[in-house]
Amino acid sequence: MAIILLICIGVIIGYMIVILYTNGKKKENLGKSFPVPDRNFPVYIGKKVYLSSGQGGFMADEAPDVEPGTYYVSRSCAVETIALCKKKNNWYVLANKRGKGCFNNVGLWNVPSGYVDYGEECEEAAVRETHEETGVVINKNDLTLYTIDSVPEGRQNIVIVYYTIVDPKNTDTTSKYAEKDEVEEILWISEDNLDKVRWISTDHIKRVKDVIKLMRSRDEINNK
Repeated sequence: MAIILLICIGVIIGYMIVILYTNGKKKENLGKSFPVPDRNFPVYIGKKVYLSSGQGGFMADEAPDVEPGTYYVSRSCAVETIALCKKKNNWYVLANKRGKGCFNNVGLWNVPSGYVDYGEECEEAAVRETHEETGVVINKNDLTLYTIDSVPEGRQNIVIVYYTIVDPKNTDTTSKYAEKDEVEEILWISEDNLDKVRWISTDHIKRVKDVIKLMRSRDEINNK
């Protein structure tokens, strides 16, 4: 009987040690960054939830409506909006130059883009990012899905690309809705001047040119 009692006590002590060690590790994880995993892995949260930041790891953010537990973090979803305007038979694309407040690619140009927030539709994200970065208001019902880039390379973002046509009367721009120093300059760049600015990536500018080609082909059909 004494032996059984000792065994039970040993099991209980061992279990308590494991619990204390695990809780300690969970507390250590709070507020830390994690490297990008090769595959999905569980991240424990208490009062914090770890969201994919797209910056080579995870960032902690308040999430009072999320129950503590184990959550699986996977690839991030981003949107790009190719907003076009036609003036005197010339096509222009809305673009902004990344300011010193951006975490990377400062000084390079891109069309309005960013990550989809939790509880947000992709089209809503496209509308929001366009307004935040350029001040231009677009309607989500006017967005057309162009392509989805899901190749798992680099930062492994899934990029959903839309295009839309903006009325020339609604092309006024402002950076007052953007985060501090996020946007240095905003322009409607003509198709003839696309190669005169430095774009964030070759894929980025290729998509812009391909959409303008699509618009040009539609112009030719409509003019016949």
